[in-house]
Amino acid sequence: MNQSERKNRIVFSLMMLPAKMANEFELSLKDTKHWLETAHFHTLRQKGRTLKEIAKHLKIGSRKTSQLSEKLRKNFLLAEHDFGLPRRIEYLVWGEPISRKRVQQLLGSEYEVSEINEAIDQLVQQKRIQSTKPLQGRGIGKELFELSRKEARLYEDGFLSRIDGLNHLVDTFYSVILQRFVKDNKSAFARTLTLRIPVEGGDEMLAELYESIFESLSKIENRIGDKPSKAIDLSIFWAPKKKEE
Repeated sequence: MNQSERKNRIVFSLMMLPAKMANEFELSLKDTKHWLETAHFHTLRQKGRTLKEIAKHLKIGSRKTSQLSEKLRKNFLLAEHDFGLPRRIEYLVWGEPISRKRVQQLLGSEYEVSEINEAIDQLVQQKRIQSTKPLQGRGIGKELFELSRKEARLYEDGFLSRIDGLNHLVDTFYSVILQRFVKDNKSAFARTLTLRIPVEGGDEMLAELYESIFESLSKIENRIGDKPSKAIDLSIFWAPKKKEE
């Protein structure tokens, strides 16, 4: 199989997900195409492409590009803007203790300083991160923020917070596809299992399974200590198997 065939097969398989969701929501082909255009535009903006570069890449006019930009900004980015910030700060803090000023430097191009400070204070109040002042080494005596626990988890109620979690899941899914199918990187991993659980008490069993996985991951994290390490994204999800109609 040549590279072109491989690319087409991968893209077609991945397009089945938006196609199934479009069928579920009874979207027309026109609406489905519109949302695909908007999502395609958004991924290019995330890479730092200018409107002119995007227009050339997508082979569309500048007017269409401006329309996509305005619709995306008004309908999605402004609404989701605040909900992704705490998770991003937590990820920065997870890597190593970090100062408030450094967080502002890293995220200042996307968020106002007041928004960053508010999100940091919120995470401290939730006891997800904590303030510390190193007694030795670099940054001695300076206020830094670190995770309250290495295995800290962010839970937020509300639809937009769940959408932020969905975006993170999609990012991880994309990374797996890219590494395994495009770059042939065997350090990425994906398996799907189909199994049975009892109707009575099945949900409790799955909750126990999740906790056991989380505990195992926490033990791995704790064994690292000061050894060199690398970050990975791991997503866990399951759903009742749907019978095709």
